[in-house]
Order: sequence, then C-alpha cells, then structure tokens
Amino acid sequence: MQKIVVDTNEFIFSILSAKSYSAEIMRMVFSERIKLYVSEGILDEYERVMAYPKFNLTIEKRVQMLRDIRELGKMVNPPKSSISIRTCVQ
Repeated sequence: MQKIVVDTNEFIFSILSAKSYSAEIMRMVFSERIKLYVSEGILDEYERVMAYPKFNLTIEKRVQMLRDIRELGKMVNPPKSSISIRTCVQ
C-alpha cells in the first residue's frame, strides 16, 4: 500500500474540485487504497486553512472532513528539526 502525506493546498483543492487529481487521491485514501499519514501539526493547518472565508466551507463540512481524516489517517509524531534558517543562510 502506498503511503502519502497530503499538502494542505492539495487537501483543500480536493474538497473544492471533485474532478481534480487531488480529489481522486483523497477518494483513494477514503477507499483505503492509499494510507494517509498526518500529524497534529498537519491537522491544525488543514483546520486553519479550511476556515478561510474564501473557501466558503460550512463548519459541519470542516468538522466532518477532519473527523474522517483522523479516522483514516495514520497519526505520526515527526521529530523536531534542529536546523534554523539563520544557520542555513550565509
């Protein structure tokens, strides 16, 4: 089974455009043909971005999407990065 992490932009696009490639990927997640990996940070970002007024998503739709993702997704705890931008940019 393929394992993926879905970028927030792709996640939102899958909700807004049912005929998109992003929506097809999410259908594969919901049919359990692909395993979605998420973290609390990813879920927080999904939630924050879905609430943008320009997307016009109801609270019910947002809550249901997050509930579904929590049920289907594999929760992971990625390690904290010790790299700082200051040390990378010289």
